[in-house]
Amino acid sequence: MNIEFIAHEIDGDKWEKIVVDIYRYKYEKFNHIEIPARYRGDGGIEGFTNHGIVYQCYYPDKKYDDDSLYEHYRDKMTKDLNKICDNENVKLLKSMGLKHVCEWHFVIPKNLDRRLLIHANTKSIEIQSELKVNKNLVDFISPKFTVVIKVAEDLKLDYIKLAKHAVEYKLSLVSYPSEDIDYTLCDSDKVRNIEKKLTAIMGCDNPEELKDLIEIFIEAYMKGIELLKMLRLDYTELFEALNELIVTYKNNFKIKTLLNNNKSLNNDLFIKIMEEFEDALSSKLSNVINQESIAELRIDIIGMWLADCTLRFK
Repeated sequence: MNIEFIAHEIDGDKWEKIVVDIYRYKYEKFNHIEIPARYRGDGGIEGFTNHGIVYQCYYPDKKYDDDSLYEHYRDKMTKDLNKICDNENVKLLKSMGLKHVCEWHFVIPKNLDRRLLIHANTKSIEIQSELKVNKNLVDFISPKFTVVIKVAEDLKLDYIKLAKHAVEYKLSLVSYPSEDIDYTLCDSDKVRNIEKKLTAIMGCDNPEELKDLIEIFIEAYMKGIELLKMLRLDYTELFEALNELIVTYKNNFKIKTLLNNNKSLNNDLFIKIMEEFEDALSSKLSNVINQESIAELRIDIIGMWLADCTLRFK
């Protein structure tokens, strides 16, 4: 899951809220309980379910190199897992209704180091061994206790489901890709097609405005290609819904432009096409992505249609 698609900047507090809301929605049928941290801390977990899943999330407070990031993850995991075996903390968690813990989820944005997997497995074995010597853990931790590392990618389908029910979690595609696009690298044939079609739409009365518009749609074309590629790989359900719209309206708009023999109507027809397509995108996708992203998708996809000559303005 591309965290940059979430419609607000992420920090530790916001990451925790997202994770808690995902777990609350995902495990609603298993009586999900969130543990407030204000009184005596959260006991090493953010929340738990009645079927033995507990979870703790962590978001780095700054950018670290790979080794430092691993060390921060490892130390956080160790510190919070130690709380799980602390007799006083166990007593507190039991009083909240937690028992028979079988999985402890460590929820982080991403993991690039296999050492963290090794550490998680080591801690699982250690806690399983602790059961043999600590009687307080017998009815609290399952003999099959396992530490599970969860990353943002594991949560993407749950996030999409959450976005359909909560406006604040709608995806934002506006900032993708995050790097600036150099439109001068665009294929020359595609550039000529965009120039030709926009000239037919606008005429040559305002060359500076025409130049600006050409640059906007060249960049939109290149951005659209990257965006669709990413959606196809990472958000299959969203991509399929979008692609269905693209196929339907691509042929529809191609016919409309082919049938238009009055050049003076090109501008009005182009505006109507943009408005109609934006309405279609909003109708089908606004339950998952925000309105700014709808407007961005409209420009990107129409840029692609100008580049591949779908829109046959003469």
